[in-house]
Amino acid sequence: MTNPTSPDREKAQARAFERLTDGSVELSDDDIAALSDLDRDGCDRFNGTFLRLGPEERFALLERLTQLQETRPLLDYSIICLSALTDEDAAVRALAAAGLADNEERESIAPLLTLAVDDEDEGVRSEAVVTLGAVALRAEFDQLRDADRTAVVDGLRAIAENSAEERVVRAAALTSVAVIDEPWVRELIFDFFEADNDILRLGALQAMGRTADSYWIPTLENSMVVMDDDERIAAAVAAGEIADENALPALGELLEDESIDVLVAVIEAIGEIGGPEAAEQLERVSTHPEGSIRAAVQDAREAAGFADDALGLGA
Repeated sequence: MTNPTSPDREKAQARAFERLTDGSVELSDDDIAALSDLDRDGCDRFNGTFLRLGPEERFALLERLTQLQETRPLLDYSIICLSALTDEDAAVRALAAAGLADNEERESIAPLLTLAVDDEDEGVRSEAVVTLGAVALRAEFDQLRDADRTAVVDGLRAIAENSAEERVVRAAALTSVAVIDEPWVRELIFDFFEADNDILRLGALQAMGRTADSYWIPTLENSMVVMDDDERIAAAVAAGEIADENALPALGELLEDESIDVLVAVIEAIGEIGGPEAAEQLERVSTHPEGSIRAAVQDAREAAGFADDALGLGA
């Protein structure tokens, strides 16, 4: 559906608001689309109806909005998500924070930072931190004002270094800030990796991938041979994010792993790296008896761009 002209849009919004007022949260995709890009008056009208719903209904409606936004990038529910950051229900606040991941307006930065530090719910704080990771990535590409960059980077660093914070939130903060190319980031990753805690260690591995720095490949290779499935998976995923062909031999060794979850992660990583050696490795497991593995191989071939070229040698 294309964006309607102004009169049509007004009619579509009026119809969507009428259905909401009648208590229906089972709106059509067209109704949901009509709620995109609301102005302040439209947002106030939406909130008046939204807040009369129960928490489960509010969550379901916001979930519809954010899901449709993922499939239709031109839709924008940022103003609704910003308002929902103060919802009384933690699940709604967390979903609202996630819904702002693609929002490039600076007005979302301060509320997300506040949520990441002050919210009473660990899950909400984690979700806000993850969304701020997308903001940090824009900062690294010089797409933020200096003051905003400082606020985001310093905020995430403070959360990661705060020993009183829940470890899962600290790990998420490290992963989010890892895109920043500064010496202290590498030091903090080392601190987490050497910590005697699985959550912090996994956070460090995820952060290594976010750096996109081949410096971490030897460390990741070491983690690919440990006994813990989660660590092998995290190491494989990180290697795929870094996309250095030097990681392929170690990933190839993991194609003998007994864990289906590890195998899928390894196959996806190999597809992200690509190249002739990657194609040959994928061919080794293309007839695996497990259907999920064969499906992962097909997806990896498509991701690598050689779905129709089994050895990846085409021009």
